[in-house]
Amino acid sequence: MRIAILIVAYRGSRYLAECLEAIERSNLEDNEVEIFLVENGCPESCCQSIATQFPTLHIVSSESNRGFAGGNNLGWQTIRQQSRRFDFLMLLNQDTRVEPAAIAKAATYLCQNQHVGAVQSLLLLWPETELINTAGNQSHFLGFGFTTHDRESIDAAKLVNGEIGYASGAAVMLRCELIERTGLFEERMFMYLEDADLSWKMRLIGFPPHLCCDSVVFHEYRFHSRFEYLRYLEQNRWWLLLAYYKWQTLLLFFPAAFVMELGQLFFATIQGRLIDKLRGIGFLLSPTGITAVSSHRLRVQSSRQVSDAEMLRLAVGAIRSPHLSGFLVRRIASPFFTAYWFVVKRLLFW
Repeated sequence: MRIAILIVAYRGSRYLAECLEAIERSNLEDNEVEIFLVENGCPESCCQSIATQFPTLHIVSSESNRGFAGGNNLGWQTIRQQSRRFDFLMLLNQDTRVEPAAIAKAATYLCQNQHVGAVQSLLLLWPETELINTAGNQSHFLGFGFTTHDRESIDAAKLVNGEIGYASGAAVMLRCELIERTGLFEERMFMYLEDADLSWKMRLIGFPPHLCCDSVVFHEYRFHSRFEYLRYLEQNRWWLLLAYYKWQTLLLFFPAAFVMELGQLFFATIQGRLIDKLRGIGFLLSPTGITAVSSHRLRVQSSRQVSDAEMLRLAVGAIRSPHLSGFLVRRIASPFFTAYWFVVKRLLFW
């Protein structure tokens, strides 16, 4: 198999050498691998050092930070221009380290499961290598994304290969032929939930994402609790709802969405991020935002092969984030949305 590995670098000088060295130590069996690194507004000195250390690396330069979505799209454009075609594209965060068999195991999984569009590696924390970062992500029916088995012991968690809500963009392998059909990331999402958008696009055409537990990648993950990027979190979850759900589904979810919106306004206010929240929604209500979402909706709806009921089969109603564990969330919000989802998912027949 011919595999392209794509890494977007942003302020990543302390990560990149170890990330690339781990790839070079990989047991790639019969797979042919090339690595592409996008300098996403990196300092020139950092990139020159990496180029010297890894001479076979393909480096793609961007003068400005295009975000995770835009950086990967730029890299994908370069990969498509290569003289030979690739079978699979593996996306890796700059702060990851692959186990020696991780890349080959992911490729084998896709070869053996032709109905799977994307396969996520099991992400473990670094340096707490016995703890899970995510074993596949879950989608809330109102557009939020949650990791699964967060900080659980790998020995205690009962993990199996199979379908997941959506694949984390930190370590995921994709079929290049499907990316040609769906495109990679939606660039206006910039960061956060762009990986959910990608998995939703593939699920919509009948190629759901899976987890491969045998493909293990370590992730030096740090959660930033200040919610400085609330603008993108809110903008992008509404982007998902407005682009992917049928109108009757949006109407069915409207009461819950209204309650959630009030809760999010309250949350943004107490976090000192109300302006960020309003900026996110303001973009969606602007002429530019309306045009962008409408165009995206037209594209994804015209490619639809599955129903909303199938799209939402693995969605959840509970709020399952360890970073949102206050009394109001645990005792009021999460039980309310769990009960709402329990009822309305039985009404979805379209």
